[in-house]
Amino acid sequence: MRLSNKLILFVILAAGAILRFWNFADIPFAHDEFSALFRTDFSNFSDLINYGVKPDGHPAGIQVFLYYWVSIFGATEWVVKLPFALMGVASIWVMYKIGKLWCNETVGLVSAAFIASLQYTVLYSVTARPYISGMFFSLWMVWYWSQLVKKPTLRFWKNGLLFVLFSALCAYNHHFSLLFAALVWVSGLFFLPKKYWLKYVLIGLAVFIVYIPHLSIFFHQLGNKGVEGWLAKPESDWLWTYIRYIFHYSWVVLGVAVALVISGFFLKPKSDFSLKKFGLFALWFILPFAIGYYYSVHVSAVLQYSVLIFTFPFLFLALFGHLPQQKSGVNAILVGVILAVSGFTLIKDRLHFSLLHSSHYEHIVVDTRIADQQDSTLKLIDSHRKITAYYSVKNEVNLENVVWLDSLGTEREFRVFIQEQAEKYKHIYLGAWASINPNYVHIIKEYFPYVLFQNDYVGGSTSLFTKEHKPAFSARVSRLDLTQEATPEWSNIDSSHVFQGLLSGYLMDSTLEWSPVYSSTLSASTVHSNDVLWATVMLKTMNSLDDVSIVAVVEEDGEVVHWSNAELNRFIGNSPQDHEIAYHTLLLNNIACGPSAQVKFFVWNKGKKTFKISEFWINVKQGNRLVYGLTDEF
Repeated sequence: MRLSNKLILFVILAAGAILRFWNFADIPFAHDEFSALFRTDFSNFSDLINYGVKPDGHPAGIQVFLYYWVSIFGATEWVVKLPFALMGVASIWVMYKIGKLWCNETVGLVSAAFIASLQYTVLYSVTARPYISGMFFSLWMVWYWSQLVKKPTLRFWKNGLLFVLFSALCAYNHHFSLLFAALVWVSGLFFLPKKYWLKYVLIGLAVFIVYIPHLSIFFHQLGNKGVEGWLAKPESDWLWTYIRYIFHYSWVVLGVAVALVISGFFLKPKSDFSLKKFGLFALWFILPFAIGYYYSVHVSAVLQYSVLIFTFPFLFLALFGHLPQQKSGVNAILVGVILAVSGFTLIKDRLHFSLLHSSHYEHIVVDTRIADQQDSTLKLIDSHRKITAYYSVKNEVNLENVVWLDSLGTEREFRVFIQEQAEKYKHIYLGAWASINPNYVHIIKEYFPYVLFQNDYVGGSTSLFTKEHKPAFSARVSRLDLTQEATPEWSNIDSSHVFQGLLSGYLMDSTLEWSPVYSSTLSASTVHSNDVLWATVMLKTMNSLDDVSIVAVVEEDGEVVHWSNAELNRFIGNSPQDHEIAYHTLLLNNIACGPSAQVKFFVWNKGKKTFKISEFWINVKQGNRLVYGLTDEF
């Protein structure tokens, strides 16, 4: 068989299909997919819009599609994901077509190879949410826009009608794909001769008219809280981290891309790629990011990797558009290197398939079987109840005797519960998503201090705690020692409030608002950005501790990047006790800072209450390295 560019394109498409359809029937739903499916359970279209679309932050398009798709074909995982996976494969082909049209076949093949093999596109191709669909619609929208501006004398109205169709699909798909469609339309004014402007304006007006029915939903959603409740505002290095994510956090994959950029300036013959084309594709990639970044910092956080997937393909045209046309043999080598390097790092470094096929929701249910192998085990679950029920039925696991953490109240109430169970059980099984109150884990370990197993997954983990002796999973970082001179990491110690002897401790009263302060760099106490750092305070109370809390502060470059507190009355009752324990925990993977950041812990006696701090120490343990493994570096 003769080597040709068509054969190379076929190999790219085949590779892209294999990466997307590998064990396709076993890919579980992600949380957002469950959320969308739960919002299809309505008996009429009006309820779907009012209760399934308006409370969400996305346009109605994909939700309406899922509503009808599921009603016809069912809600099995592979059935729901199938249209999106097909759009993911088709997007590779459209990317090739656009690259070839604007540049040449070499650029089209190189760009298509990256689209086929990067985790960014592979992951969203098997996720039934409005991301790969938006990229698919955006690419077709750009294709027909390109026909308009490059060949306005040929089938103008036909291409214009198809541009309207795919622009409308972008608008109904996602607000960022709507933004991109508007940006592309504006770009046409700089490429079309003025004599076509009137027709072009009518095409733009047609897109707006098609979108009018959705305006009421759009304005309603503007009033929603949105995603800032869980999405952090972007840091200054957000774009660089995003670029690293695109290229698998791999210097090898990034190096291949850089080598292609550099080699393009030396390959013969010279490319006809112009500064105007480069500016077009660069702006298409940069402007949505810049708008999203500004809005996220100054209004409400919306910027995340998924919302830039619509414009991300044009980064490759900006980077590689200057590559001149090459012979099929050279194209085969370039594509082979890209597919090999991207595919290898996808599987080996990013652990894509092992993470993708492992749902923490499902394991929280299934791992109870491991716990059942131990005698006298109490099972605790902190997870989404409806999703847990789904996997309970699917795996035929009986969860009737499970205790749900969200029914146990404050840490004080939880401690009372665990203390009672310690008299009945030898083990405690805990299956929890990443958003569990981490102080619950510390309280469990007061009575069940050892860990028989801990399984970490993307989004959550499962553990079995026991009274039997097994190696501990945490290490003490520092302890407030009042019997010696203060160590460098402890400050603000008033010697007149220090008591020595059998009743040694530090007296807090109405004259003291701040306890001794622990302060150190994160690198001095932690190893990984996913580690868990917490303060433990043992104290003797004299009265109620309203308005008293353990505070954690993280500072970087002179600015506070995190402040949080744990109120002591959540842990401690109102009646005087001999000694009680309170905790405050930092999940470092939720704090945007580097290893040089300074972390501080102290007790804030805002209520000017009287109590004695008997012990104050800082602990660290290895966190779940995989919790955000499908997107973050680990």
